[in-house]
Amino acid sequence: MIDVTDQNPRLLPLMETAGTCSHDADELRPRLGRWEELLGHARGRPDGPAFVWSLPAEHTDELSALVAAERECCSFLDLRVYHDAAGARLRVGVDPSRRPRPGGPADRALRLLTGHTSG
Repeated sequence: MIDVTDQNPRLLPLMETAGTCSHDADELRPRLGRWEELLGHARGRPDGPAFVWSLPAEHTDELSALVAAERECCSFLDLRVYHDAAGARLRVGVDPSRRPRPGGPADRALRLLTGHTSG
């Protein structure tokens, strides 16, 4: 398995700002829709304090595009992508001290990416 976060600086986690998203709810809605569609093809599971999604190879381009976009606006997320012959794994983590405000757009993104879509 290859950890591309060590090889591609665009995939390194950004941790400079607080747990906020630079988009408002209207801007974030289409991206969350893209994530929902992509994760519909994935298997997710908790992995300690993180959440891991496994995706088939045909979805790796969309995964890479969405991860790059999230790093531009939601720097509180620690997103790591691993590729192998079967496809890709996305590991989603967040520093507990940097969690976004409950109920806001950033919190909705975090809940979706960590498999907490109800409630």
